[in-house]
Amino acid sequence: RQQQKQLDRFGHIQPQGSWEIPRKTFHYSIEDTYPALVAFLSLVLSTEVLRFSWDSFNVLYCKVMGSLMRKSEIHSRLNGTAYYLMGVLVAFICGRLWGKYTFKYGNKSLAGTLGAMAIGSLVTNYFFSEFLTESYDPDSSRIPLYAMSLYGGLVAGLSEALGDSAGLDDNLVIPILSSIMLWIPLV
Repeated sequence: RQQQKQLDRFGHIQPQGSWEIPRKTFHYSIEDTYPALVAFLSLVLSTEVLRFSWDSFNVLYCKVMGSLMRKSEIHSRLNGTAYYLMGVLVAFICGRLWGKYTFKYGNKSLAGTLGAMAIGSLVTNYFFSEFLTESYDPDSSRIPLYAMSLYGGLVAGLSEALGDSAGLDDNLVIPILSSIMLWIPLV
């Protein structure tokens, strides 16, 4: 009876083999890459919330960052950096959680690449259905939106994998390769 009471006091501790999300979050937070990604994503998303909530902040933001923006981003569109950081963060987390169970190449894993592909597909679907209406019309295009979304995910995963495999900085490879490969089906 006394031993059971002793065990109940520690019932909140994750059993071995569980996902251990709080524990793994702590472990990731003490590494170099993860805190920087989370901090930068938090900053970008906070800025986006502020600029969509207060017009005066949006005006200031656009004065400072306007040369890097498109007209369509002024009032109704998230900054592309937010999508990019979400993809990198998901690829990083998937690689850390499941990378030890999958094929590895360089510093990357198949799990991380699949995470990048999943986010890439979701972002492509959202982006093409909401913002590229002048360049891409899902109703009249010969490429259906689901196929374009899957292709976008493949492009994201390939871009993420190729940078490390070729010994190049993926922060350079991902935006350049992705933009070229996503532009090809539109022409």
